[in-house]
Amino acid sequence: MNIKKGVTNVAPFFINIFMKKIIIYIAISFILLITFIFVINYKKGSNRFKFGYGESIKLDKTEVIIDPITSDISNLFYKYSFIKGSNIALNKAIKGNNYTFISITLNSNIETLNKLQNNDTSIIKILEKKYSIGNNKRNFNSFFFKKSGMFIFRTVYSEPEYNDLVVYDILNSDSLNILKLYQTKNYIIKKINY
Repeated sequence: MNIKKGVTNVAPFFINIFMKKIIIYIAISFILLITFIFVINYKKGSNRFKFGYGESIKLDKTEVIIDPITSDISNLFYKYSFIKGSNIALNKAIKGNNYTFISITLNSNIETLNKLQNNDTSIIKILEKKYSIGNNKRNFNSFFFKKSGMFIFRTVYSEPEYNDLVVYDILNSDSLNILKLYQTKNYIIKKINY
């Protein structure tokens, strides 16, 4: 057998380069696929937004976040949702078929907030219900009341991580609209990230 010195078989070299290109193409395709899936899921989830310390709410088709919160919206909040004597602070405002205000109260509890709400003579309480959900028995208080000609469906619950209260108010001058939401079983629970 006669083998010439200095001449090697180049086939493995070209196969090696070809295999490296295939691996690179597969890796790029995989990255593009993951990116595409992420974008699709992001778009699907874009009707959710975060508020407070990591809570999130799912918006209805007609709802949009009001950002920035204008002085007119702030005035609506203070006229209809603010509780005298509380440290309630507007966190998010939403406009849809109704106005929705999401507020956070620091260093408070449901009992204290209920007492302040009961002492507010501008509030005419119509209905109230308390309920718990989940294994950890997360407590919710919901109210249907009238204040200065506006009907309000309010739900109050403790934010799970820091125990600050979340006050979720839905307002409309149409009492039947708000009453229907109040009577809809688990309406707020279906909207939050529970």
